[in-house]
Amino acid sequence: MNLHDKLKDIDTYPFHMPGHKRNDKFGILGSEIDITEIDGFDNLHSPSGVIKNTEDKLKSIYKSERSFISVNGSSGGILASIFAVCNEGDTVIVARNCHKSVYNACMLLKLKIIFTEPQYDLTNGYYTNIKQDTVNSAISRHPEAKAVIITSPTYEGFVSDIKCDIPLIIDAAHGAHFGMPYFPKYPSGDIVISSLHKTLP
Repeated sequence: MNLHDKLKDIDTYPFHMPGHKRNDKFGILGSEIDITEIDGFDNLHSPSGVIKNTEDKLKSIYKSERSFISVNGSSGGILASIFAVCNEGDTVIVARNCHKSVYNACMLLKLKIIFTEPQYDLTNGYYTNIKQDTVNSAISRHPEAKAVIITSPTYEGFVSDIKCDIPLIIDAAHGAHFGMPYFPKYPSGDIVISSLHKTLP
């Protein structure tokens, strides 16, 4: 059974959180399927049932080794990714157009940031894609770097196809639809973070 069907068919009264007890009279959108981590509904932090099945389906769709459902949007995933590959005081290579959550993680870990400049559209006033040569040059000048962090696709839809020998973290928050018919291929990196709610609904 998948998570959608399991939530749709809830027919018991909840004596657990959340406090609205799935009562739609409070006017809370989605309250009828809002539950906590209880038997039969899996545990996000150690999935083995319907959440694990959903992650396995996402792994297949995005052709990844593993897929994780996270909390706190892409920002939470970006923070977790940077903390996973860096220690306090490390050096990271960051594309100048990265989201503020990247800078938040860098600040919390006291990382040394080496900026790289994506291409810039002077007419419209925004960054486009970042070139492989730009990343190669930054890695060559800073072999101590622990990771490269880029945004692809950008919020305007520009894609950067980057390869490197150190961990590549890609903020693909606006690219959850990539890899599906009629769209570009899904970004390829060591860790890729997407927000399903931004583009798929």
